[in-house]
Amino acid sequence: MHLHRRLIIETSKAEADGYILKDSESQGVIDAARTVLSDLIYLSPVVSTLIVKDYIRKLDVPIPDSVQLNDLSVREREVLSLISGEKKT
Repeated sequence: MHLHRRLIIETSKAEADGYILKDSESQGVIDAARTVLSDLIYLSPVVSTLIVKDYIRKLDVPIPDSVQLNDLSVREREVLSLISGEKKT
């Protein structure tokens, strides 16, 4: 297929389980077939990058300002820092 948003969206709406670009290497075609046969969705890496970037751009998630973070208790900040990856345990 081609790298056009309209085609990607139409294909997805038609419930296709995969989208691979026409210029993909033969290994990419094999990987796509194996993925779809495993009941997973396959998107060429360029396509998945495009979709994720578009999705993130359209998200309307408020980012907390420092005043809200200052309202957290010491324990809440500790848990938040653990969740954010400062500690693994």
